[in-house]
Amino acid sequence: MFRNRKKQEELDDEPAFFENVAAPATEMIPQPKQEEVEKMENKQTISAEESVLTEDVTINGDLECDCSLTILGTVNGSVHCGKDLLVKGQINGDVTAMNLELRNGQIEGNVVCTNSLTMDRECSIRGNVSAGECLTDGQIYGNLMIAEDLHVQKNAWIEGDITAKQFSVLQGAHLESKIVMIEQAAAEETAEEKEIEEVFQTADEEEASN
Repeated sequence: MFRNRKKQEELDDEPAFFENVAAPATEMIPQPKQEEVEKMENKQTISAEESVLTEDVTINGDLECDCSLTILGTVNGSVHCGKDLLVKGQINGDVTAMNLELRNGQIEGNVVCTNSLTMDRECSIRGNVSAGECLTDGQIYGNLMIAEDLHVQKNAWIEGDITAKQFSVLQGAHLESKIVMIEQAAAEETAEEKEIEEVFQTADEEEASN
């Protein structure tokens, strides 16, 4: 018994080599700094609000997106974007968006923009265009209905009738268009309605006299 007690005392005196084996996991795994956490959260937010269709992707069918969208590839179908739409690729179909920007992009279809349409010199639209305002340096083959300002740059080419509230064009632009200002269009519509009303009134008077 004495030997066992002495042996136990010797064991107790030995250094404990494994005291830190069960260290908490949070101490063993390095935790991200607050700045890194904020960056990751911002990245997730951006990716959730913006989508990109890359150059090597082709969609055969209609495309709907409630977020901002960049199209570098090709869409064979209509595109509806609830926010900003940037087109550097090809769309073969009608397009609706809040704001539309074309950079070397091509659209074969009608375009409706709630706010603004911007086109650079290397892009084109083959279809009718309706927008709140428009700045174009590209090619449009179709009628334009612009609720506010239309600015036509020097490299622009437009074949189609133009209706706008305010209109400006730089020297060098090519227009094959009938241009109607919105106030003028409203006045012509009022005159036409008045003429029709007079025709019906005359017919009623003749019928009454008979």
